[in-house]
Amino acid sequence: MTINSQKEDASQLLQDKVGGVNSAVITAVSKDSFTDAVNALRAGGTLVAIALPQGDMQLNISKTVLDGINVAGSLVGTRQDLAEAFQFGAERKVKPIVHTRKLSEVNDIIDEMKNNEIVGRMVVDFT
Repeated sequence: MTINSQKEDASQLLQDKVGGVNSAVITAVSKDSFTDAVNALRAGGTLVAIALPQGDMQLNISKTVLDGINVAGSLVGTRQDLAEAFQFGAERKVKPIVHTRKLSEVNDIIDEMKNNEIVGRMVVDFT
């Protein structure tokens, strides 16, 4: 499902269509995005806040308590850290481990994930 949140209320649409989401990871530096992410959660859902917008985040206390919403913060680094990470990539100092597998192997991939047997990333080729 693709939602243009500038044209429709994304959190309400997610509630109406799928009953809310299990988790939301918010990276936008907008207070309104935080509120929308909380409102998009279903009962028992989890919000992980990564971005740091200015000011305070509004949190619907009733929804949080009655629906058992979990809110967690994750500080992942500074803007300088991000710039340095991009620079490493540009200098080709990071070598990703990527394996391409056929769609017919998807069940094998899931089993390997469950058994912690995958090193790197799996890309499923749908062609």
